Amino acid sequence: MSIDHSPTRIRPWVWLAASALASIGACGVVHWSSWSEYRSVETLPGTVFQVELPSTSGPFDWFSVYAIEHEGPAIVVINPESGSRPRALRVFRFPSGEKLEELLDYSAADVARIEVERRLVPPFDFDGDGAADAIVAGDHACRVSAVRGSETVALFESSEPRVYATIERLTPLPDLDGDGCSELAVLQPRDDRSEYDLAPLDALCPATSRLSVVSGALATRAAADSSR
Repeated sequence: MSIDHSPTRIRPWVWLAASALASIGACGVVHWSSWSEYRSVETLPGTVFQVELPSTSGPFDWFSVYAIEHEGPAIVVINPESGSRPRALRVFRFPSGEKLEELLDYSAADVARIEVERRLVPPFDFDGDGAADAIVAGDHACRVSAVRGSETVALFESSEPRVYATIERLTPLPDLDGDGCSELAVLQPRDDRSEYDLAPLDALCPATSRLSVVSGALATRAAADSSR
């Protein structure tokens, strides 16, 4: 009895199946990498408050943010109805982030009741030097700058390459912690692309946006330390 020692031939369909699986795996890795990068959120220097918010439905879908006095400082976040998401009004304790109130499909009366406690925003003085500071946007970044003589000094910067860098992302707040420096609310929105694009991972794992409040005193100190 003779034994056939010739090399075993791999059938063509096996090669095709293996190639297809390799291609699918490579596409999956690329898609996952892109999705993970899209979901990442920058940690901002000087952050003293941070809460998660629902996903946005597009780059022009923004939240409104302002401070109120409600047995201590609190942050109000209002979002309009958009896509499958109902409009909502949320109130958070500052700086703990405790949710004090949440109203879905709020009414004009609800907004008026909250507005009574709204804190006035004095001239925005992020570094506490007694002079007003400016917020500017462009080149995928929003910045807080101070003009000192003939020099413009950058006090804070937040980059967002995945969304439009508009001034609406940054909201000046009054001095909420009594250190003489204004605070800054920074929206870090993440879109739920499954509502308008082929993004299965977005549908499986809903996106969450974030709202951070940055302390002017801490952020300007960090900026000064980094420039040394």
